[in-house]
Amino acid sequence: MVNVEDILIIASPKENRPLREQSVSATLLTHQDMIDNQVISMKDLTALVPNIFIPDYGSKLTSAIYIRGIGSRMYTPSVGLYVDDVPYMDKSAYDFSYIDIERIDVMRGPQGTLYGRNTMGGLIKIYTKSPLNYKGTDLRISMGAHNDCKVSLTNYRTTSNRISLSMGGFYEYTGGFFDNTFLNKKIDYSENMGGRIRGIYFPAKNLSMGININYEDTRQGGYAYGTYDKKTENFDEPAYNDESGYRRNLFNTNLSLRYSGENVTFSSVTGYQYLKDHMFLDEDFTPKDVFFADQHQHQNSLTEEIVVTSRDNSIWDWVTGAFGFYQQSQTNAPFLLKEQGVEMLRKDILNALEGSSEVIDILDQTIPIYGLYKTPVWETALFHQSTINNLLFTNLSAIIGLRLDYEQLKVDYDTHTHYIRDVYLEGKIVLKEEERPFQFADTIKNTYKHILPKYALKYSFSERNNIYTSISRGYRSGGYNIQTFAVLMRNQMTLKPDPPYPSFMETYTHYRPEYSWNYEIGSHITLWKNRFIADLAMFYTDVKDQQVIQFSEEGFGRAVMNIGGSYNYGFETAFSSKLTKNVTLNVNYGYTKATMANYVTVEKTDQGIYIPLDYGGKQVPFVPEHTFSISGHYVKKFNQYFIDELQFQANYTGLGKVYWTPMNDVTQNFYGTLNGRISVLAKKMQVDLWARNILDKKYLTFYFEPSTTTLDKGFAQRGKPLQFGMDVKWTF
Repeated sequence: MVNVEDILIIASPKENRPLREQSVSATLLTHQDMIDNQVISMKDLTALVPNIFIPDYGSKLTSAIYIRGIGSRMYTPSVGLYVDDVPYMDKSAYDFSYIDIERIDVMRGPQGTLYGRNTMGGLIKIYTKSPLNYKGTDLRISMGAHNDCKVSLTNYRTTSNRISLSMGGFYEYTGGFFDNTFLNKKIDYSENMGGRIRGIYFPAKNLSMGININYEDTRQGGYAYGTYDKKTENFDEPAYNDESGYRRNLFNTNLSLRYSGENVTFSSVTGYQYLKDHMFLDEDFTPKDVFFADQHQHQNSLTEEIVVTSRDNSIWDWVTGAFGFYQQSQTNAPFLLKEQGVEMLRKDILNALEGSSEVIDILDQTIPIYGLYKTPVWETALFHQSTINNLLFTNLSAIIGLRLDYEQLKVDYDTHTHYIRDVYLEGKIVLKEEERPFQFADTIKNTYKHILPKYALKYSFSERNNIYTSISRGYRSGGYNIQTFAVLMRNQMTLKPDPPYPSFMETYTHYRPEYSWNYEIGSHITLWKNRFIADLAMFYTDVKDQQVIQFSEEGFGRAVMNIGGSYNYGFETAFSSKLTKNVTLNVNYGYTKATMANYVTVEKTDQGIYIPLDYGGKQVPFVPEHTFSISGHYVKKFNQYFIDELQFQANYTGLGKVYWTPMNDVTQNFYGTLNGRISVLAKKMQVDLWARNILDKKYLTFYFEPSTTTLDKGFAQRGKPLQFGMDVKWTF
């Protein structure tokens, strides 16, 4: 018989050494670190981890992650996410509840050799609590300001010496932080509920099988965007007439098989994800009846990864594997031109026919533009990485890896609309109440092959002290601009030709992959019997075919386009020191300089003429130049009293300067927030008093400029204000 207490659980099938013994810049957060720093979602990692920025804006649909100046606001991500060794292929699923999370690993720099697509900026790996390592039942209740309430209950048990099982559920509600002053109601309420089941079975001593099932239902308001004057820096509270929000059903399951032989380990992980969501948005963000977007998305994703890793080999460590996935996504995205939007359309048609004897009068009050898009994607990959230890002399290791990727993208699109019109010629009606249809329907398909190498040298002074240098390549996959089809449709409705840049349908709707080469030198240091730990890294990243976002002239819809690229350089440092038996200090700092190169687009003048516009030399938007955090933790034990332990935790996180536009004319200067927690531990109970943004710092977390806004104004969202509350946890 097998006793699961005697089984050693390996964190990742691709790692035969701890992260700090590898040639990678990484930050590891334990469950206690998450409690200390109040990490309850991915967006709480901002600045806490060096050179990472995840702005908290919009809704759970908008999970924009930036690491070392590389990031993405739309469509495919630039930073990968693995949960229990299963990749999440779409960032619509990135923002989920962190209840029951045991550990978070953040790896900076391209991880394409082992992890493939969309890990160009880095990789976040999340591990849920294992019933092998934890026993009992946890009940958590949290109450806070802004009508914040969270409840969760999870049980972990070993049902036999072969089977361990955990199951639990949670409910979370937040009343909201910002008001829609036009509708006189909270704009960003959030209600979230779900559950997780995890089982591990050992049919033999060296063989384990696992299953993980989780479901999450999200209903939230969002998009708290108010008018912002970039000259006066005056912010007006959100005020628009159509309620906006986001709904999501997210289901994930995976099956894993692991075998540990004498010389190798074998792993197979199969994952399935179902995502059904609904985004509805007043896209003019004003009290006027102009635009309204309504998007329904259905996704089915299937992944399979097989990995074989060497074991206990002092000379040659290696990992090899195969990966494949298929994703079927269907997006139904009708776009509504409301009364004032139709009036704008009438004026555009009138201008287009200026000087002609023809006059067109649209009779509709509103015009829906329908769009159905089916985007299947599949990929296969083979990868291998070898580490030769004691090369040339003792403690020098050489790492070389290679990944071969093949992917196919396709979009089947059907965009159509119609309006009712009267047509006059020389003042006489020639067509009365004619239905004028418009339609784009076709298929676009693209295939890509990617070669992703990695080269590294590492010298180990001792087991936990090393220096390394590495060169690696990463990529972010291409895709299709779904919102662009509605823009092209409106151009047809206003009798406009396609814009001169670009001029073809496929070029205008399809964007290519983005590539990078990263050059890095770093070190991991551990001194004084683990009382002082330091991680340092310097990097230079050359990005080609960079994907950037542009708004349409009409003011609705965005498009991702490829520019020349950018070059990013900087460094990051992380220090952790146990100053005394009771006091711990952590300091993290990151610096990134990300500069655009060969970014030439066009701008339309008041006379309707397109002229070149060069952003070369400007800073990449949404990339903070500095990230900083400092935290202190003090523990006082009372073993002879009712209270077992008293903990005090304080941290300060800051970031800036952030440029919001390619022109670099709107910025958020460096700012910081102070956060704190006091914990009382007594037997099987823990009570936490906590506060975030204690000084109620005002700052912008997002800014954008639709093309229809005036030269001095755009829309922005502010960061969350002061929050405070109490958490209670019982373990039994």
